[in-house]
Amino acid sequence: MAEKTIKLTDSQISDLLQGLSRLSLDNKSFSVLQKKLNKAVAKTPIKVASRKAKGRNLQKWAVEKIARLLGEPLTTDTDSNNIRSREMGQSGVDVWIHKTLRSKFPIAVECKAQEQVSLPAFIEQARNNTSSDMPYWLLVLKNKALKNPVIVMDWDLLEWLYLSSKWNN
Repeated sequence: MAEKTIKLTDSQISDLLQGLSRLSLDNKSFSVLQKKLNKAVAKTPIKVASRKAKGRNLQKWAVEKIARLLGEPLTTDTDSNNIRSREMGQSGVDVWIHKTLRSKFPIAVECKAQEQVSLPAFIEQARNNTSSDMPYWLLVLKNKALKNPVIVMDWDLLEWLYLSSKWNN
C-alpha cells in the first residue's frame, strides 16, 4: 500500500481524535489511526540548540574526512587548522579550506543535517556560497532515513572527477 502524507495542525488532529472517540468503534484500523494521531500530537519539535548541534557535528565530520584524505593534521586549536568548520551564521561555505590546499581539494562543501530535505533550496544555497570558478558538494544527512551522509553535485564536477581519476585509464 502506498503511503500518503497530509499536513494537519494540532487543532485539526485534536478534532479528528474527538470525532474518532465519539464513534467508539471496535475496529482495529481506527485504533491504529488513533495511536498515530496521538503520537503526532505528542511530538515536540527539536530545539534550536539541538538543530545547530546536528549541523555542527556534520561539519566537523566533513572536516575530519577531508583532512584525512589530504593528510592534513588537525589540532585542538581550530583557528590554526588549514581545514575547519565555519561557525554558524557566518556567510560562505560550511567547510573552510585554506587557499594553499585548494589545488588538492578544489571543491566547496555545504552541509545540511535535516530531516526535511529541500534539495532545490539546499542547492541554491550551496551555489550562492561558492565562487563561480569553484564546484560545490552538498553534503546531506537525514538521520532517520540515511545511515551515512550523501553528496549531491553538478554533473560537470562528476565528469571532471571521472576524467581526472584512475578509473579513466
